[in-house]
Amino acid sequence: MKFIKPFNLIIFVFVLAACNSGLDKNFLPKDFGEIKDAKGYYQEGDKKYKIFRGGVFRTNEINSFKSLFPIAINHAVSSRIALQVYQGLVKLNQRTLKVEPLLAKEYKVSDDGTIYTFTLNDSVFFHDDSCFVNGKGRILNANDIKFCYDMLCSYNENNTTYSYLTEIILGAKEHYSATLKGEFPSSGVEGIRVIDDKTIEIELVSGVTKDRLVKRIQYIKK
Repeated sequence: MKFIKPFNLIIFVFVLAACNSGLDKNFLPKDFGEIKDAKGYYQEGDKKYKIFRGGVFRTNEINSFKSLFPIAINHAVSSRIALQVYQGLVKLNQRTLKVEPLLAKEYKVSDDGTIYTFTLNDSVFFHDDSCFVNGKGRILNANDIKFCYDMLCSYNENNTTYSYLTEIILGAKEHYSATLKGEFPSSGVEGIRVIDDKTIEIELVSGVTKDRLVKRIQYIKK
């Protein structure tokens, strides 16, 4: 079961339980508190490492991060840190570099490559927070995902990543133009549709194919 914070679903989703491999408890401050062992292990090559819940995560960087607000992240150091605490609908397998489901338990692509349909896992919950009824975190649903993608396609002075999506998602460019004028369409982006609580559909603009997506990703990386 995974827990996420209410707001940080944008592209990556915040996971409450961070993992730290091979944590040496003798090097922690005496007042650090109890380290709780999480269930399971993860594999790196032929080696198997115990997963710990809680603890201290350390990373080496020669520069400081600029922002950890998801829609403002366009900086290498910030991205590397964010990848430790946010999760997306899908992930890249670090060995095969193939796309695999993550917060989504499965996804499918239409024959023409323009409609992506994601079915969410039923074991992802928000962390308890006062914004929820009785302060109790609820299960993640498709409306939460739409909210985040709509925000990615909306004007915000901190939104440095909007152009990644406004050129490829149906209606995203029009939505951004409207929000730039202070208008916020209640239906959100036309091409981002909630089918039911567990299913969200994203439609690309006509002519955007898988090959064009790959080329755009390569351009963004440059």
